[in-house]
Amino acid sequence: MKIIESISVSEDATLFSLSDSPADISFIAGIFEKIAEAGIDVDMISQFLPNSSHAGLSFTVSDDDFGGVLEIATQLRAENKKIKISVSSGNCKISVNGGAAGRCGAGIQSRRRCGVRHKNDKHIGDRDISARCQSRC
Repeated sequence: MKIIESISVSEDATLFSLSDSPADISFIAGIFEKIAEAGIDVDMISQFLPNSSHAGLSFTVSDDDFGGVLEIATQLRAENKKIKISVSSGNCKISVNGGAAGRCGAGIQSRRRCGVRHKNDKHIGDRDISARCQSRC
């Protein structure tokens, strides 16, 4: 069984990160409902572990949807002043797909294969079937 079966690249990813948001599933679901109502496709979601009553999450959308999500994020910030929003657009997203389930070291192997070497590059996450790396284009 191959650990890595394919690699694909998208050169138009915007990463939105929200921190200090309420650690309430209905609040988080509401964020994605608003994004869906705007007709925006969210590609990847990564949620941080809650810290008491606060949580954080990151997600990626196409650079073309930057303005729509920024408008929604601005509304969220107006409703809850504690939420911190960071945005990084013009990123490349490298998706590494394969049978990584139960394979120790698959995450670091995918990181090496992605070539994430620059100090500002980020390894966003590992899953059973894929790992994603984000890098400035």
